Amino acid sequence: SAWFDLDMMAWFMAFNGGEAALGVKLREVPGGLTDSGEALRALVKSQMSETGLPLNKIFLGGFSQGASAAMEASLGMDGDVGGILFFSGVPVNVDGWAAGAKKHTGLKILQMHGKNDPMLPFHTSHWVKDMMSGAGLQVTFQDHDGAHDFGDPNTSLAAVGNFLASAL
Repeated sequence: SAWFDLDMMAWFMAFNGGEAALGVKLREVPGGLTDSGEALRALVKSQMSETGLPLNKIFLGGFSQGASAAMEASLGMDGDVGGILFFSGVPVNVDGWAAGAKKHTGLKILQMHGKNDPMLPFHTSHWVKDMMSGAGLQVTFQDHDGAHDFGDPNTSLAAVGNFLASAL
């Protein structure tokens, strides 16, 4: 039912525990995250083998934990995927992501997050955006007025369409 183990109560406690508590939480590698990343990389390699599609024409993306799994998989690739769609993602394994991002300078990311997200406060989206931008990735950031969702479908679909068109 989940991409990896995520103890939401521990996250809520970290959000309320101050910067030190949250800093520790962001650097944790949740159980199952590495396995999810490896499984996604194996799926991509399988599809490349079956279809002949090059890695730079494959996009990985997801919502919430799926976004984090897509980031984990993409930054662990030997080459660059076409782009990452990161919707309301959980910032985890930030040290690993920062190291992986340095190997993928210029990689394109579409990041979307709801301003009224009760699960992952909106300000956490800026941590991911700033970290990825600072590492040289090209982040297109789209906020929306929704919560832990995709927001208005017209706005979200337009952002995805524009991102894919520009990345391809």
